Amino acid sequence: MIGVARRDVTPPVGIYARMWGAAKHDQAEGVHKPLYVTALALRTSAGDLRVIVAADVCVVGDLATPDDLEVVIGPVRERLGLPDGELLLNWSHTHAAPWAATSRAEMPGGDLIAPFLRALGQGIADAAEEAVASVRPATLTWA
Repeated sequence: MIGVARRDVTPPVGIYARMWGAAKHDQAEGVHKPLYVTALALRTSAGDLRVIVAADVCVVGDLATPDDLEVVIGPVRERLGLPDGELLLNWSHTHAAPWAATSRAEMPGGDLIAPFLRALGQGIADAAEEAVASVRPATLTWA
């Protein structure tokens, strides 16, 4: 059984966005392309549930702010009742996303990071919940 869902998690213009050394500005000045999260729900014939999430972000949190990750994945675990190990996250490592760590809160546009993390968590939870609700018999193949 497989279900899939997607949500737009594009951060707001003005968020702290210096993600690479050659950047000429600290804050996002616009949106070139939206950022998304995509959730894939897999339910086995025994009823076991696993959710795989791909997110267009580079990193969430850092060594100074390890709780940032829980802000993002906590809502998913709570809404779906997923135990540790049943939620797999994949960050795309795009440098087009903001530096999503509240340790950067004092930087220009850093005040938008914590709300972005909460919105990212809600986007992931919404997509995961929809993916689980939409599971259907399916065959997954790849080459």
